[in-house]
Amino acid sequence: MRFLQHPFPEMKTKTYQRLAEYGQLVVIILIMACFFLNFRVACVPSLSMYPTLDVNEYLFCMNTSEFQYGDIVIFHPYSDSSTTYVKRVIGKEGDTIAVENGVVWRNGEALTEEYVTEPIEYEMDEITVPDGTYFLMGDNRNHSSDSHALGPIAQDQIYAKVLFHFNPVNWIFS
Repeated sequence: MRFLQHPFPEMKTKTYQRLAEYGQLVVIILIMACFFLNFRVACVPSLSMYPTLDVNEYLFCMNTSEFQYGDIVIFHPYSDSSTTYVKRVIGKEGDTIAVENGVVWRNGEALTEEYVTEPIEYEMDEITVPDGTYFLMGDNRNHSSDSHALGPIAQDQIYAKVLFHFNPVNWIFS
């Protein structure tokens, strides 16, 4: 076992191997930067979206400025950046929205909304959604501070669309 008494010679890392290692690090940093600039995680603050979303569920969201009917979005109303709201897109600019007899009407047609579990207990006269705004409502219509109370929300106040929701506690204990 005489060969164990001699130390191993120092191995020199070749320049191209170092460059490859640095290149991998740069790629990982760029991927992480793109991820954090384009995606975010938020938490549901209230029961306004119940039964679709429960309080303290987490939302995986994509930062975007393009929204479709039915999208669940997160926004800060007006200049209050400390409060996050989670609502569903009901109307876009130019649409007419009204609430009559427990039903939401968009452009003269009653909406079929499977996610709403009880009839709306208030009435709202028809309004036209102004340019550059969206009409947003919570799924728990009778317990939601949404566009029927706040008015249409400016597009620049809406900053992300929910891609999916999850509850880590349920994952751990199920």
